[in-house]
Amino acid sequence: MVKAILPLITGVLLFFSCYIDVPHDSRYDTLNPFGKSSISIEVTDKDGMPMESAAVKLNDTLVFYTNEDGVFSIGTFTYGDILIKIEKDEYRTFEKDTLLKTGVPLSLTVRMNYIPVIENFHAYSSVRNIVSFEDTMEYNVNYTGLIKDKDGIGDIDSCIMNISGMKFKMNLSEEGALVKCSLNFSENNGYFQIYDLQGENSYMEVFDKSGERILSSNANLVRFIERLPIILYPEDGGVLSLPDTIKWKRTSELFESYFQMEIKDEFKTAFIADSINSADSALYIDTLLNENAYKMYLRLYDMFGNFSENSIIFSVF
Repeated sequence: MVKAILPLITGVLLFFSCYIDVPHDSRYDTLNPFGKSSISIEVTDKDGMPMESAAVKLNDTLVFYTNEDGVFSIGTFTYGDILIKIEKDEYRTFEKDTLLKTGVPLSLTVRMNYIPVIENFHAYSSVRNIVSFEDTMEYNVNYTGLIKDKDGIGDIDSCIMNISGMKFKMNLSEEGALVKCSLNFSENNGYFQIYDLQGENSYMEVFDKSGERILSSNANLVRFIERLPIILYPEDGGVLSLPDTIKWKRTSELFESYFQMEIKDEFKTAFIADSINSADSALYIDTLLNENAYKMYLRLYDMFGNFSENSIIFSVF
């Protein structure tokens, strides 16, 4: 009797053991419904627009791509720990380590964060020797960065200018499809002397609202204040008798690009406004100027857009 019952009990146990959910790779077992689950992932940008062809990596081994609707889905996948990575050029990689449970669908909506790109960053200076009742020196130093961020200006949290260990918040504005970060110093805002703004230790930081931090290269500000062109003739308050020749000399050849000369009357009407080769040192004038008082501006540019400007007042008789 016992011998007859034992085979029966063994058979029953074997039958039910087929339905015990044990760890195995169910992707290759199409008959066993246990150990399987589905995955659906929708990928968009921050505006909610579908992101096509984003790479979806599962456990760093299987790679899939989202369709034109920004969606990836798979009907059956092994349950257990799963690492999901979503990658797209120019966007921060999304990672999620989660547990895929048997028979419980996994559904994700992922908004990718665009990593800002510094398209351009530079510093330039202007220095003017102002001739009036009292000679004064006037300068402006401008730091400007243009940032590409497909998530829009609202995604840029801040731009910070670092100058010799000191931090200054830059102004944000839109310039076409780019975000403009700008900061200006002059003799009026009281922070620095122009000699302090050399730029060797100056750089810009860009932060977006997702915590991305991008650094610029150095500002490379050229100390152009020491290169004011020297006007030799006429002297300030002097007289020209046409035809005559205006003469000047350079103080340095480093980085020099070209001169810009302007001669204006008391009503600021320009009689001469011309670009001059930086190697030249004279300009011949015959009949352009009538008898009057004039102010001449001689501006020397370098290849970076910095300039130094000298000026004098003279008369023509």
